[in-house]
Amino acid sequence: MDLWGVRAEKYQALLHGDMGDTKWETLTPQAPYYLFTPQDLDLKGEYDNGWKVTEIFGTGNPNLDAGKRYSLGVRE
Repeated sequence: MDLWGVRAEKYQALLHGDMGDTKWETLTPQAPYYLFTPQDLDLKGEYDNGWKVTEIFGTGNPNLDAGKRYSLGVRE
């Protein structure tokens, strides 16, 4: 079940929902991604030919220097 919207509406949907009405789907997550959503594997070869984030940015190095004048934050 995907719930979209404001928190109060999601809580109401969960409170009044019935797990018996939920359409369940069996998944078989595979290493190294362990994805928990159904995937179309027809394009996996093309995806695997792309660049890895670690190849672009490296590892152990933030590669992002905002300097002392700026701060970088994430808001929910």
